[in-house]
Amino acid sequence: MSTLNWRKKYVFFVLLVAIYLFKFEILSAYTYKDSVQHIGDLIVSDGEIMVINNTEHLQYGDVIIKENGNLTIVNSSFCMAKENRTYVTLSDNAVLNVMNSELTSQVHVLHFRCYNSSRIIFKDIFFSFWGSTVIELWGNSTASFEDSRQKEWVQLEVHDVAKVTVKDSTIAMIQCSGSSVAFFQNSNIMYGSSCTQYATLILKHSNFKEWLTVEGSSDFIAIENSTLEILWPHDSSNVTINNSYVNTIEPFDSPKILLANGSRVDNFEIDLPLGYSIIHGLREGYMENYTIFEEERIWPSISVYKSSVRSFDLNIGSSSNLFLEDSSISRLSLSKYGSATIYNSEVHLVYCDSDSLVILWNSRTSLPIQSQPGAIVRYFSTVSLDLFYVLMAIAIILALALTCAVLTFLLYKKSKKTATS
Repeated sequence: MSTLNWRKKYVFFVLLVAIYLFKFEILSAYTYKDSVQHIGDLIVSDGEIMVINNTEHLQYGDVIIKENGNLTIVNSSFCMAKENRTYVTLSDNAVLNVMNSELTSQVHVLHFRCYNSSRIIFKDIFFSFWGSTVIELWGNSTASFEDSRQKEWVQLEVHDVAKVTVKDSTIAMIQCSGSSVAFFQNSNIMYGSSCTQYATLILKHSNFKEWLTVEGSSDFIAIENSTLEILWPHDSSNVTINNSYVNTIEPFDSPKILLANGSRVDNFEIDLPLGYSIIHGLREGYMENYTIFEEERIWPSISVYKSSVRSFDLNIGSSSNLFLEDSSISRLSLSKYGSATIYNSEVHLVYCDSDSLVILWNSRTSLPIQSQPGAIVRYFSTVSLDLFYVLMAIAIILALALTCAVLTFLLYKKSKKTATS
């Protein structure tokens, strides 16, 4: 008897879990109190408040919320049935409030456009159709997502000084531009996204499943207790990674990157700029406090504080020169006409393109150097750098002494010849 009761309790528990996990699908099968078919555009007039509650609403047309209008959808299923693309447009100070509801569509694209000071509030909703939902925010409009999910694709486009907050939700991607602000907490971004110009992106306890591109002159990207697959910071963007995991970071131009407080990066790939670069003491693994190119404005500034990098890959472009000292890295790649001097260091793999030059001085590679025809590879050993400097100083002094002796001798001969004549 006790075993039977235990089984009943177990089955009841499993049912509760299933109901929680699939509550949105269950919502779509729910029988609503009212059923409405609206043909033509649904217009919420200036200052009007319209509430759709416990209703299955089939909308044949666009939705237009005019200035100071308010459309609230609660415990309902709202289906956009217009052919092709359907628009939901919010004018100045308009509000769209959707709670505990299902948004679906019979078209491929459901397009939200928010202007000026309009607001969108999505709480506990499900985008349940196989198509794209695009939400555009302009001016100083705002949008918030909480406990919301997508079946296929929800894309956020945040412009000007607009703001979006996403909590406990899943979206497909986000694009930020202008001076917009995007905040994510306990959320997932499924596909590649971007931030440009002066946008701000803050991630807390969230996950980027694919890549994030950061472009602009003063982007501020804060990643805290989160995960990110690929980060591409460009220009002079500003990225702070705190207690987070990033699979790959590939900086371009001169961004400022800070890894702090237990952050971890599997692969850090750095393209060195034109000219002469010096890197000293770059070692993979845990670093207490290390900075690369701190004082160089045209190069990426990379600081690591109490964090770890599993592998560093350095790419030396054409006409670029690198002096690598007391370091241990995974890969060094030289393009045509690039050069590198590797002193007292260890590199797992070195690749040399044609007409490149690499000098290994008291250094070694784990794998044989891979070089194209025309590449020059030279090895030196046993001589320390300090001794080399001393020898070079002695050689310079001897050369100067010899030059002075020759000049003195020539002047002596000239003066003697003049005296004789």
